[in-house]
Amino acid sequence: MNYNEISIYTKSEGIDILTNALTEIGIDSFLIEDKADFENFLTDNRETWDLVDEDLMKKKDTPTNVKVYILEDENQNEVITKLKDKLNILKAADSEDILGSLDLGFNDIKEEDWANNWKKYFKPSKVGEKLVVKPTWEDYDNNEDRIILEIDPGASFGTGTHETTRLCLMGLEKYIKGGEDVIDVGCGSGILSIAAVKLGSSHVTGVDIDPMCIETSSYLSKINHVEDKFDVFIGDLAEKVDIKADIIVANIFAHIIKRLTPDTNRILKKGGIFISSGIIEETVDTVVESYKENNFEILEVNNMGEWYSVVGKRL
Repeated sequence: MNYNEISIYTKSEGIDILTNALTEIGIDSFLIEDKADFENFLTDNRETWDLVDEDLMKKKDTPTNVKVYILEDENQNEVITKLKDKLNILKAADSEDILGSLDLGFNDIKEEDWANNWKKYFKPSKVGEKLVVKPTWEDYDNNEDRIILEIDPGASFGTGTHETTRLCLMGLEKYIKGGEDVIDVGCGSGILSIAAVKLGSSHVTGVDIDPMCIETSSYLSKINHVEDKFDVFIGDLAEKVDIKADIIVANIFAHIIKRLTPDTNRILKKGGIFISSGIIEETVDTVVESYKENNFEILEVNNMGEWYSVVGKRL
């Protein structure tokens, strides 16, 4: 089935009036693009993000509009006519120009298998000297005898190939020698935990605040046959973890890394390694300073593109 995507251009203050009018003519599913919402998010939630993707920033310039989707069938012309008639009525009554132009933009949308089409772009990816991240549905000729990390993230988590993940994986590859206890803070899909076990750690504890990570990381640990050496729980590192670790890895935001650094000092054994990423150039110096303030020797500061990782040793 194919659809007509119709964009109705309006103003922020006119969205409620417009969507109520659409509901009156039987159109009750729509997508709202309001640049005011995006600008408010950037202003009101500054503490929750470090970097906004360039493609997402372009949303600031998107004219406010309401998108409706009309099935291409024998009734589509009737529905579009009803829509145009309703908009003409709204225009005639809008003496204060609350609704904006109410101009229309049309686009044809072809139905696709959205649940699975993304998979064709996700291929095995080598990381460092020993690892390869491989989707479960792909074959891989392992002629280099790499450690295979099987991943099937679906819609909940990423593919495990982002620069921050790769930086953490390379850190684990370098510092795991065998037999370590590892804590994975913000474990998400569990890819770092799984890598740690396969690289030789004796046990990994995953910590995350997102309940979805328990199901996903547990599932992937079974696919990778490491479930007997991996535990995961929901909560805060400081509140939940009472073990001593040899290595802590955290692929999270810089401001959270800085907040957690005192706890990592307490939880890490002397000489233990703290690997962190999710850091951009503007915040890397503050993360390094946080390490130093909490009794860590800086071993490495690495970057991949615009993303950085910091590795320190507890003194």
